Amino acid sequence: MIPWRWPRSCWVSTLPGEPPGRVHRGSRRSVGCSVRRETTGCLPKVTTGTIESIRLIRIVRDSAIKARSIALVQLQDVLITAPAQLREAVTAKSARRKAAQCGALRPDLGRMDEPLQAAKMTLRGLSRRIKFLGEEISDIDHQLDTLVANVAPTLLSRLGGKQHAAQLLITAGENIDRLTSEAAFARLCGAAPTPPLLATPIGCGCIAEATAEPTAPCT
Repeated sequence: MIPWRWPRSCWVSTLPGEPPGRVHRGSRRSVGCSVRRETTGCLPKVTTGTIESIRLIRIVRDSAIKARSIALVQLQDVLITAPAQLREAVTAKSARRKAAQCGALRPDLGRMDEPLQAAKMTLRGLSRRIKFLGEEISDIDHQLDTLVANVAPTLLSRLGGKQHAAQLLITAGENIDRLTSEAAFARLCGAAPTPPLLATPIGCGCIAEATAEPTAPCT
């Protein structure tokens, strides 16, 4: 199977006497080698620059955002099924404010067999997790903002949001000269239109049956 991402170190040179971009049909190994050759015109991304650092930092940011969203949903679910005394004590409306209010709960560790104290401990743990993930995301955003501003200040002035600019840089890559046209960028993003498939008859056993003349109806 041909991987989606090939580093530049995996390139192989064109074999002597072989035409550029030649692909032998039926040979998977030759297809893989052809993909890795720079003679095919499909240049891989450079992974030794600042944009690669942005891509790596975005990975941990995305996972932290997902984890915080899950914790917020869990906190609201626990509040729904918590004892009425505890549920009525949390008067905040938004999920973030509910999490901040739950962080002040003080469960009695000596009475963990009671659902009220267990719910308090659960809500306080989720609140602390949400707060920790929020601080982590803020630190990551600070690092991303610095890297994006250093790499593409003009892009920021035109695009606005730094997260959108970071994603655009990751998609284009460090060696943006490999994108020779808007069509190449659309193909990279998966937004290029595909040619329509040839119309084929459905439910036919063979081509001969599909192209045969219809039988005249009986009279």
